[in-house]
Amino acid sequence: MASQKVQIPTRRWSQEEIDFDRVEAERRFRDHDITDWRETIGRVMTNRPDEMVTRHGGDEWKAVASMCRFNLEWTDQILEDLDTREESVETEIQALRIGDFGIVSNSTEFFTTLGLKVREDANLPHLMLACYANGRIGYLPDAHDVRKKSYAAYQSPQYCKQFPFTKESGQVMVQGMAKLINLLGQQ
Repeated sequence: MASQKVQIPTRRWSQEEIDFDRVEAERRFRDHDITDWRETIGRVMTNRPDEMVTRHGGDEWKAVASMCRFNLEWTDQILEDLDTREESVETEIQALRIGDFGIVSNSTEFFTTLGLKVREDANLPHLMLACYANGRIGYLPDAHDVRKKSYAAYQSPQYCKQFPFTKESGQVMVQGMAKLINLLGQQ
């Protein structure tokens, strides 16, 4: 059994990204505006915008207002240390190996493409991956999702109060996990 820390690269939020979310929230509050919210704030914050309305007792304005409050709060929080915060996330990975069986874990919601790459790089016929183990740093998207600014790549870091991952982030985690489980096979 072994564990180690891994530095996962992230990138700073741009001022334009922060301003975009903040300006929309302020405008909607000021004007009590629900126009096209499903295609803007709703599309970004949830895959099912209408469920937000249901969660708020069928009141469309309450749903939009809750998303606006979130955007104001996260932009306030991220601006506090935007220029001084470390531009990576340190997290722990763990590995356990018993003969031809191994378990390797991390603190993310790991994308399948990344998990398959760990399996490919691990010298082990039977490997189980455990996620959200000993921590939670949100989704770890693959390079495709980072380029597309998917929910996992763009919104999830806001919920976790951290910087977004880069296209290299997943590969760094994959390499760390595969290396750790392979080291146990050499002992």
